[in-house]
Amino acid sequence: MNTRVGLIVPSSNTVAEVDFYRHLPETATLHTARMHLDEVTPDEEAVMLDEHLPGAITDLATLRPDVVVFGCTSAGALRGKASERELIAQIGERTGAQTISVAAAVRNAIAARRAQRVGVLTPYVDALNDKIQSSLEQEGLDVVGVRGMG
Repeated sequence: MNTRVGLIVPSSNTVAEVDFYRHLPETATLHTARMHLDEVTPDEEAVMLDEHLPGAITDLATLRPDVVVFGCTSAGALRGKASERELIAQIGERTGAQTISVAAAVRNAIAARRAQRVGVLTPYVDALNDKIQSSLEQEGLDVVGVRGMG
């Protein structure tokens, strides 16, 4: 039996699925749900979370995934770590799947390496990069630089 991996991404994301397909074992299948995103700004990401995320969760729940990845790093940082934890719990509860966010996975990787100083490179605009930097600094990290390509 294949492992069903659910992936929730913004509609504008063009790379997450490709990356997952490259790294998933043959025994896993990837199932993507997209959240509509007009523009990559904090305000539009808030709309995406409030208005379009619920439908993406509902869509994924119908296929009974084994695990779900919330693949929107900037949205994970948008409202803070506590809000992100609630979001992940909600996705897990509604899909019945183990759930993780990309932002949490990044924090876990940084902690596993015991890194204290980090640099950040994103595809985002400065307003979202500021949220990501603030989120990392709240974790006690020294963010030595942030560069966005958005």
